[in-house]
Amino acid sequence: MNRSLGRLILTALIVITSLGADGRLVDLVFEHRLRRLEVLAPEGGLEASFPLPLEEPWRGREKLLRLAEEVAEQALRVAERVKDPVLVLSAHCELGTTLFWRGEIARAREHLEQSAAASATRDEAAVAPFAFDIKVRFLSILSLLDCVQGYPDRALAKSEEAIGLAAEVSSPFDLASARLFAALIHQFRREGPQALAQAEAAIDLGAEHGFPLAVAGATIFKGWGLAAGGKGKAGISLMREGMDAWKQSGIRLLTMYFAGLVAEAQGRLGQIGALATIDGALDELGSTGGRVYGAELYRLKGALILGQLGDAPGGVGSKRGTPKGGDTLQAEGEECIRKALDIARHQGAKMWELRAAMSLVRLLRTRGEEKEALRELEQIYGWFTEGLSTPDLREARALLGNVPETV
Repeated sequence: MNRSLGRLILTALIVITSLGADGRLVDLVFEHRLRRLEVLAPEGGLEASFPLPLEEPWRGREKLLRLAEEVAEQALRVAERVKDPVLVLSAHCELGTTLFWRGEIARAREHLEQSAAASATRDEAAVAPFAFDIKVRFLSILSLLDCVQGYPDRALAKSEEAIGLAAEVSSPFDLASARLFAALIHQFRREGPQALAQAEAAIDLGAEHGFPLAVAGATIFKGWGLAAGGKGKAGISLMREGMDAWKQSGIRLLTMYFAGLVAEAQGRLGQIGALATIDGALDELGSTGGRVYGAELYRLKGALILGQLGDAPGGVGSKRGTPKGGDTLQAEGEECIRKALDIARHQGAKMWELRAAMSLVRLLRTRGEEKEALRELEQIYGWFTEGLSTPDLREARALLGNVPETV
């Protein structure tokens, strides 16, 4: 097994795990990348080191991320066998990335932190084989993981580091990518103006240097920023425009989250199609296996059913009193919120858990049954040691009766 083979394996992996792909991109990978391994591999080497069924028609369905994980594990074994430090760093990064999208957050952190440790000996060779800077990539993914796990300030620091590094290496692609991830971080933190600013910067870079995917993704976050600032109709229109362009690229893995953003904006405006939008997002969640957003989508569905999406641009959670609908709808909404809580706890996604706990308090408060839910919310809030000025933590304090900000 030679290094060229290992790098080809990793190239195939990166294409598969670059936010997920539909059948067109997966077919392209297998036809034009993996089949080349048959030529480059030593006799018997392919079967021994990369025993994936190349003839299998993986179509970007629920098998996509499982396939990506298998490829990543194979790539890591190849990298360790050939003792290529760049490959080892990259394989840990891609395996961690895949596990993150699958919602296996603890395992994802293990590999991403190994990638970070390996980057201490990083040199220019870390960029050349892949046309992007690996450190910018894993810093961006680690920032998402930090935010989901309940460390929003660390997440922001890593995102800013990724932007600085991309600027330092003078790579427009890396900088556009880092700006796009930064917009996502600010969306996670529910910071509309900051998300809007990063999105506009990514759009400018993407348009100037010919990165249509960066433009598409950033257009979605620009739309979310507008909607969060009170321009709901314009924001929804822009998000849909970006989603159409994103889907045309063949990438699918983030589409369910984008749909959730649209549904949230629709809910604030009282649009009838909001529930259909979130149901479509949940269907997509099942077909791609991108389960890291599962808790958020179920929470949003519950909030939509219960009429909890208020007019305030800062985030989810209405100041209205009684949920809409009868007992059946209330039961369905509560089931969705409790499912969101269960998923978040299983994943160790503290930020999603906090939001679901707040939604549950709002629901039970309408029935005068919020006492136990408030105790649970207080415990979750007390876990946080940073991000106390973010909208989510401020809303939690308000629900708890304005407990002290320090913990």
